[in-house]
Amino acid sequence: MSGPKVVRVRSREELADQCYAMIDLLRVSVQECEAFSRHHETLDEASVRRRAGVVAELIAQTGAGAFDAVRKRCASEQEHVQFERAELERKIVGREAADAKRKRREEAIGQIKGQLGLKAEDLGRGTETTESQRKLADALGAEVDGVEILAQRDDRLEQLLAEIRVLDASSEGKALLETAGQLSSERDPTRYKMRMDSVGLEWAKRKQEIAARAARIARARKASLGLARISDEAAQGMRRRVEIALVAPDVSEEVVAEADAFLVRHAQDAAATHRRRAVLQGLATLGYEVKQDLMTATPLDGRIVVKKPASSGYGIEVMMPKGAPRFQ
Repeated sequence: MSGPKVVRVRSREELADQCYAMIDLLRVSVQECEAFSRHHETLDEASVRRRAGVVAELIAQTGAGAFDAVRKRCASEQEHVQFERAELERKIVGREAADAKRKRREEAIGQIKGQLGLKAEDLGRGTETTESQRKLADALGAEVDGVEILAQRDDRLEQLLAEIRVLDASSEGKALLETAGQLSSERDPTRYKMRMDSVGLEWAKRKQEIAARAARIARARKASLGLARISDEAAQGMRRRVEIALVAPDVSEEVVAEADAFLVRHAQDAAATHRRRAVLQGLATLGYEVKQDLMTATPLDGRIVVKKPASSGYGIEVMMPKGAPRFQ
């Protein structure tokens, strides 16, 4: 059929680069999840070995050209790691809140005993309820000397304190933890609610900042992995800047954005080169005369004309604008 035809070309190298980028993202997510587990002493070595095996398998499959399988497996594993990380955080925060609540209840009971003048031997060891035990039971739901000693704090406060302890070890987190801890001594219900709402809003804002910083770190680590696969000096210089940013007190958004842009440009240029080579090699196998310099150089106007020696006066004009995913 005569006339121009527009085709989209995706080379093997372009598909492989996309798969490697997905594997990089998975590796970063795994590293963060394992670091969080290790910090809270819940790391499972069997899971570490399994994830390492999965990453190695994905890299091997990419090298073998199983791109569809790699994309599907990466998406599935990424979702699994994110769920595992969220579930781990939920369990650790819940455990922290439960431990704090139990400790406070023990302290409250000790306070009641002291206010009632009870000793351990006063509580008895038999099955019969003693007078001291009845006093203690009554006191657990009453007020002694005008102070509420019921060992149950507001669940919202319990959750907030636990989240701050688990998720924010910074100086800002310690200051907020101290502020939140002072709420336990607030007797006025109205003031308690007002202060609780204020601290809750402050913590919500702080969590957004923590999440944003974690996202920058993840992007920087992913960029570092991607840059490590590029051998030219510009890429390695960019990688050194990223590594320096990662050890700084706060990861620079400017550096991360620059690294991301560098990788995008490199991917686009590399994909264009691979697409051009694939098209010209295909034409060469069909008998068209393709000179070696056309494989590596794109004309300024984006047009290449190749001729077929066996067909005098006949040729093909290939339009390949730089960076365009489609050829005409």
